[in-house]
Amino acid sequence: MKLSAKNICKTYDTNFVIRDFSCAYSTGDFIGIFGKNGSGKSTLIKLLSQMILPDSGEIETIPPSPGKYIVAPYSNLYANLNIKEHAEFIARAYETKFDKALYFDLLKKLNLENFDNQIVKKLSSGTVQKAKIMLSFLSQSDILFFDEPFSNLDEAGISTTIELIRQARTNSLILMASNNIDDLAECNVVINI
Repeated sequence: MKLSAKNICKTYDTNFVIRDFSCAYSTGDFIGIFGKNGSGKSTLIKLLSQMILPDSGEIETIPPSPGKYIVAPYSNLYANLNIKEHAEFIARAYETKFDKALYFDLLKKLNLENFDNQIVKKLSSGTVQKAKIMLSFLSQSDILFFDEPFSNLDEAGISTTIELIRQARTNSLILMASNNIDDLAECNVVINI
């Protein structure tokens, strides 16, 4: 799997947020996107995931339509579904078999075993964040995008997420944005925006 961008630009009003950005990444890469608040990290994630289109430049993935999953403050779960219902929905959406063994393994690793039948609107923000992270790995996507994934997580949740990312690197391209450089310590490339 390959993801490339050639001279992409994005403006809001007349202000450039991303200017002439180019890259070429593939499966196994763990790319960090570092910058202060408002520097364009989320915009770059949205562009590379093709949630939004660039004003100019090109973004290409090979194959053309790889599986992508985004964990971000702006990606929400359905308030009236529980974690298990979300997992079953992800399996249908990504046209994969619901992997019960992986589901229960991720529940255990992320300490979500007591929450899988509770609806999302009754969960704490940290538990919702762990559920989003769990669903990303359950999707078994070719590209995983994480925008500030450690928000609302305790130390155990952060450690587990890092370990899950290590394991996923063999089959996925991973891009992670953070305003904390320490969060990106394991990345093989860090982009400073």
